Amino acid sequence: MLQLPKTLLKKEHLWILNKRPKQHFNQLLTGHSEENLWKPVHRLDYETSGAICYAREDIADLFIKLFRERGVKKLYIAGASKRITGRLIFIC
Repeated sequence: MLQLPKTLLKKEHLWILNKRPKQHFNQLLTGHSEENLWKPVHRLDYETSGAICYAREDIADLFIKLFRERGVKKLYIAGASKRITGRLIFIC
């Protein structure tokens, strides 16, 4: 049986999954019965974990446009296994 990533939110037109590191964002639903109904509307790098948004195929282009035009507010949280000293530079 297919093990889906954890669902963070699922509404009629939007499905947000928690992508683990070293997973391809566009293959999270591979083999799922609803695979062809949903389309990823943004991406996360292969090494990155976090929320990945899928939209129903019929309105996915609207969500893609929102992400592209920075109409979606994002919050980034980073963790470190050691204490960080010195100067930090954030590039978003």
